[in-house]
Amino acid sequence: MCLATTGKVVELKEKDAVVDIEGKKTHARINPSISVKKGDKVIIFKNIILEKITE
Repeated sequence: MCLATTGKVVELKEKDAVVDIEGKKTHARINPSISVKKGDKVIIFKNIILEKITE
């Protein structure tokens, strides 16, 4: 069972990001194979950003 969640990147650090998940901010590692910027919606699993959500 995979319990991934979605959030919005609110701050970027070198290899980490602060992500807002329903009003709660959490730190997450950025998967090196993707590029994210502030404001992007992302999918997170175990505090790792797996992919960017495109609409």
